[in-house]
Amino acid sequence: VPHLLGLLEHENGDVVGRVVSLLRDTTELDEACTPVDYQSMLAWATALVEGGGLERLLIAVKGAQAQTDGSGEDVCFQAMEVLENLLELEEDLLLESKATGNWIDWLLAETLGGRQPVAQFAAELLVCLGQARSSLLHALTGVNQTAMDQRTTNKTTMDGLLAVLAPFTQRDPREGEETEWLENLIDLICLLLLQIEGREAFAACEGFELIGLMLSRLNWLRGRALKLLDYAVIGHGDAAIEAGLLACLGPILMEKGFKQLERKCSGFSAREETCRLISILASLWRSCSTDNQARLLAKFHGEAEKRDRLILLGDMLSNATDEEGQYAALQLDTILINFPEIQSRVRERITANLAEYDEAEQMRLQKFIKD
Repeated sequence: VPHLLGLLEHENGDVVGRVVSLLRDTTELDEACTPVDYQSMLAWATALVEGGGLERLLIAVKGAQAQTDGSGEDVCFQAMEVLENLLELEEDLLLESKATGNWIDWLLAETLGGRQPVAQFAAELLVCLGQARSSLLHALTGVNQTAMDQRTTNKTTMDGLLAVLAPFTQRDPREGEETEWLENLIDLICLLLLQIEGREAFAACEGFELIGLMLSRLNWLRGRALKLLDYAVIGHGDAAIEAGLLACLGPILMEKGFKQLERKCSGFSAREETCRLISILASLWRSCSTDNQARLLAKFHGEAEKRDRLILLGDMLSNATDEEGQYAALQLDTILINFPEIQSRVRERITANLAEYDEAEQMRLQKFIKD
């Protein structure tokens, strides 16, 4: 192992490339792998990681990128395949390595750089790492820094990610690698939005304003904008409302553009989009100020068509048998309970399903019903 890893620092780029290729091949599981094969491969991979293999692999990648003969892309891609193989073989080998933080920095830089196919694969790996262990994304959000440095890191990272998305409010992504890259980029932002620090950075970087532009696009981007908003709006209802997003959400509530999206976007689901919208409206309602709650109610009461649409959705979803529909019904009722004309039947539904809400929402709803 030491001899092989030493070759990663060889002055001949061809030698380095062959060693990286060998590391990829010898850490890859296949369907014919027996339990004995797996244990042998795991022992080999463990020796590589414990021998400083990840650190030397990253040095080799950066060295290859400095070459002008075009070989750097192959080395980068094969090195990322080594990381992917380790995640599949035994994820703790990668997740608990001290070198992983440096790899995350490099992966983020490549993701933001947009050079395909490396950027697409880098973004995919970041998402896989974050899904395997969310704490790994602390390297992106600076959780272990001082409070001031952490806010700066949050904002810089989020600003970079949103800047990559911004041009696609003006053009559609190209099919293939660019579309996959953007899908992974959006998934990565959603993972960061699971943290309070990520949502604060998103609001500070005018993320809600960007979502407004994304929602105006009648293509696959609109559905992704709703996905982002569903994560970002938690605790930030006022910021979303002040960014003018209510005007963007109204047409979606009325299903405007749905037929066009069904023709243009394979896999588009009107019901899925509607359920996502309900989740967003419920989060807006819970997290905005009393004044903005009044503004939201006034908007629905002042526009009978939208109010009637919400009431109809509440009645339809109350009979849903699938998990997505049932969750949407629970969320929508937290808004509909404020509509005097249907308050009685919504109160009955909430009382019957009270145990399905989280503890904080149970207390809020019980107090509202009592009052």
